[in-house]
Amino acid sequence: QKQVMESSEHHIPVIFHMEGLCGALMQEATSFPSGIGRASSWNPELEERIGGIVGRQERAVGITQTLAPVLDISRDSRMGRQCETYGEDPALAAAMGSAYAKGVQGQSAGRRTDACAKHFLAFHNSQGAIHGANVEVGERQLHEIYGKPFQAAIAESNLRGVMPCYCSLNGKPVSASGRMLTGLLREDMGFDGV
Repeated sequence: QKQVMESSEHHIPVIFHMEGLCGALMQEATSFPSGIGRASSWNPELEERIGGIVGRQERAVGITQTLAPVLDISRDSRMGRQCETYGEDPALAAAMGSAYAKGVQGQSAGRRTDACAKHFLAFHNSQGAIHGANVEVGERQLHEIYGKPFQAAIAESNLRGVMPCYCSLNGKPVSASGRMLTGLLREDMGFDGV
């Protein structure tokens, strides 16, 4: 990786990522229940152990970024990806997601695997529960409901990665929003990762 970074014009390190929601997405890896199934345990300690297993298995094949946990709050069962979430409660999603990220990132030596929480922000609140549709949401709800799990994972587990959502937020694409990705995520929440 160092050689690749040195030969890169901008000295950007290579990131090898893999889904990690229900385990490492490869043959013979451990497969776990979906996020909503694990959330029903109300057991952050178990979730941290699961994150640790996923991180260890992904590191073993060179993965440096695990695309999980899903920190979306899901309150509309029409959304086809509802099972990925920890459900409708921001406090539960914050506890479970922080624990999972801590487990994934918990290695003490050698190659790192960083957790990449997704989908920032309010992805599961899209109009008509349509994947990638616009989300209409007020500031208070945005911070207190949809932002809470991300804020917790940043503060409690030193979250190293965040994936922006696919949707627009109040008519503006989140992936191109300085207000959301710089203002809210980095300045207000203190995120300093990728």
